[in-house]
Amino acid sequence: MKRWLLFALVLPLSSMVMGVASASTARPVVLPLTASTTGAAQATTVLTVGNLSSPYDRFSNLVVERGSKWTVETPPGVATNGGLVMASFGPRLVTATIPSQLLRFTPLASTNDGTTWTPGLFDGSIRSAPNALTQRRGVTALLDTQGRLLESTDGTHWRTVGLPRSLQKHVLGQRPCRGRLVAVALTSGGPVFGRSCSGPVRSSVITPTANGTSMSAVSATPRSTLRLEATSIGLRELVWLPKERSIELHSITAGTTWHDSVVAHARLNKVTATAVSINGAVAVLGREGSRSALVVIKPSGATSRYDTLPRNARAVVFSPSGTVQVLSVVDHVRREIASLVTVWNLVGERWVKATSFGVQVPYGSSH
Repeated sequence: MKRWLLFALVLPLSSMVMGVASASTARPVVLPLTASTTGAAQATTVLTVGNLSSPYDRFSNLVVERGSKWTVETPPGVATNGGLVMASFGPRLVTATIPSQLLRFTPLASTNDGTTWTPGLFDGSIRSAPNALTQRRGVTALLDTQGRLLESTDGTHWRTVGLPRSLQKHVLGQRPCRGRLVAVALTSGGPVFGRSCSGPVRSSVITPTANGTSMSAVSATPRSTLRLEATSIGLRELVWLPKERSIELHSITAGTTWHDSVVAHARLNKVTATAVSINGAVAVLGREGSRSALVVIKPSGATSRYDTLPRNARAVVFSPSGTVQVLSVVDHVRREIASLVTVWNLVGERWVKATSFGVQVPYGSSH
C-alpha cells in the first residue's frame, strides 16, 4: 500500500484513491496551526478549505506567491484531510501530509518549481505542528509523534538522530515542564528544539548544548512554541503563554553560548495563523472574542496591532517584498464550486484588495 502511494503522488488529483473514509473507521486529527513562510523570491502558506468543522469535508492546500501571482501547488494524489506541514529552503519546498482516517503513515513530496514533485514517505506519523518539519542544505528533518528526531537526504530513508546525553537530561529532567518537543530547526551548531510545557518553565527552547541563556526576563509559566524559524537575523521563536493569553517573540542566537532573549510581547486571546519573514518580522492572526485581530512585530521588536480586518481572514502572509497580507476565504461546502480566496494588502492603515483565486474542494468529499 505504501509503495503504491509513493507512485500515486505523481498522478493527477483525479486519480486519488486514498480519499475519505467513513466516520465509523476514521480517527479525526487536529489540524496544525496555519503558518506561512517567506523567502527571497516566494511566500508559502497552507490554507484549509471546505467544511472546517468536519474532518471528512476539509482539505489543506499549499498556496504560493511568486511576484504578485498566487498559485495552488498542493502535491497531487493524497487526500489532505489531516492537514499539511511544509518547510522551505531557498526555492525548495517540502511537504508532509499528516496521517488521518485510513492513512497510517506520512507521505512527503518536494519540489523546486511547484510543478514537478519528487515523492517520499515516512513510515510513521509526523507531529501535527508547523515546525515539526524542517530542512537545511539537502537534509530534511522531522519530529514524529513518539518524540523522535529523524533525518533523511532523499525523503524516503530515515535515520533516528541520537541526542547528546546532556540534551536528553535537560529535556527529560525538568519535571515541571511535563511537555513534549513540538518544533525543530536545523542550524550549523546542531538542531534547536521548541517544546510545549504544561508546567512552569523559564524557556521553551532547547539548544544543542542544552545551555540556553536568558538575556532578559523570561517568566516561569506554562508555554508552548508556536513557530521556530531561521531568518537572516537568527532563529525566531514565537511562544504562546496560555495562562496570560498572550504571545512572546524570542530571538535565539548562538555565540560562545546560546542566548534566548524576548523581543516583544503582546496580548491575544487566541492564535489562528502566523507568518515569519526572511528578515525576522513576525505576524500573528488571532481572535479577541468574536472579532479577528492581527499583531505585526518588526525585526526591531516594534509592535503594531490591527483590530479591523477583512471578513473571514484565515491566513497572514509576508509577500517577498515585505508587504503584510491577509488571505480571507469564503467556502461553498454545499455546492460543487471552488472556495474563494481573496488576498488583501496592508497599505498604510487600510486593507486593499490585491487579487482573488479559487481553491477547489476535491471531488469525492462527503458533502
